Amino acid sequence: MCREPTFTGLHSSYSTASASGDNGIGGLVGQITRGNITNSYATGSVVATSVPPTTNIGGLIGSINLGTSNITIATNSYWDTQTSGQSSSLRGTGKTTAELQNPTSYTGIYTGWNADVDGDNVPDNPWNFGTASEYPTLYTPSERIRISISSESVDEGATGTTPLSFTVSLFPARGSQVTVAYADAGTGSAEAGRDYTALAGGTLTFSAGETSKTINVSVIGEDAIEPDETVVVTLSRPVNAFLVVATMTGTIINDDDLEPIFSEAVDPQSYRQNKAIDPLTLPAATGGDGDLTYSLTELPDGLSFDVETLTVSGTPTEAVEKALYTLTATDDDGDEATMSFFLTIIANVAPLAIRLWSPKPYPRYSLRFVVGYACACEEGEWREALGFHGVIHSPKTIRTGIDISHQRNSTPLSS
Repeated sequence: MCREPTFTGLHSSYSTASASGDNGIGGLVGQITRGNITNSYATGSVVATSVPPTTNIGGLIGSINLGTSNITIATNSYWDTQTSGQSSSLRGTGKTTAELQNPTSYTGIYTGWNADVDGDNVPDNPWNFGTASEYPTLYTPSERIRISISSESVDEGATGTTPLSFTVSLFPARGSQVTVAYADAGTGSAEAGRDYTALAGGTLTFSAGETSKTINVSVIGEDAIEPDETVVVTLSRPVNAFLVVATMTGTIINDDDLEPIFSEAVDPQSYRQNKAIDPLTLPAATGGDGDLTYSLTELPDGLSFDVETLTVSGTPTEAVEKALYTLTATDDDGDEATMSFFLTIIANVAPLAIRLWSPKPYPRYSLRFVVGYACACEEGEWREALGFHGVIHSPKTIRTGIDISHQRNSTPLSS
């Protein structure tokens, strides 16, 4: 019992102690100046010892120091009119012993008693209602009934349905019934009706002694290649217990083989020997299971490949005729995708001297000739490098920069 307190609120409390005195005698609070009393009750006897008996006596509150700014309210708070011997109180509602001992849950006169007592804005189920012959009492920390939910991952499968299980656990076991509502939160990445059968909300009921219940979500099998997906289940409205873990995410593992793929191509590339190239960034692959790693066919001397940026750079130091190079992307499962492109390194060559002559005594010859050279163009294409048409009177030398090896492999030139 409290006498002349200065508190501003009292909630989720009870007293079974007897109270007696000559003034300001109450079953829960003797004298109060201001404050709110919520979700509380008293059952002890309340007796005035003064002669004549004081009028400042009550089953719940003995007296209130009234003032212009002093307000005292008792909400959902009661006293036992039979055991207290008091039929009145300045605040609160009188109930019989049977009325206080029944119902045995947060219903009837105890609606609203499932309060947040630790300040986290979540109802804490602080009351143990016992049986219909017991008053409700507050759980000690070790007695409080806790509910939590856990889940596992499941392979999607190609056909039929597979259960994705959510386990709801109760600890410790309780001697009376416990219930908790469950529902699909709708916040997972999986789509109800396509990836899994829509989960209808419901209520789990733990009979006395039961500690575990299972919620099964039916996963719909398919062979579409897609990322892993999730289903989120939430718990709410516990009765005779409080929630420790109220939300859980279950994972649908896509067990279809997701292979990587290149969706872009690279045009044929041509560079000059001993001349730095403009960096060439190759396209990345998409898809695949997990991370992708890259490798590229060994490049000509002087060129390098960065596997992080997929960039070819450097200065080629060797000539390479048109050749095919392949970029490979490999996922965590070992699946590969390839993309190939042509690369040519044109050699730098010294000028070629072409000497034309005629036998003495230098008869007059009229001729026309064309010298061709290889270029960074389609295979088989030649360009006219130099043309000459005239009369040769004496040996004549013409110089031009051509690749003589290409000239030998070409169609003989006419003269």
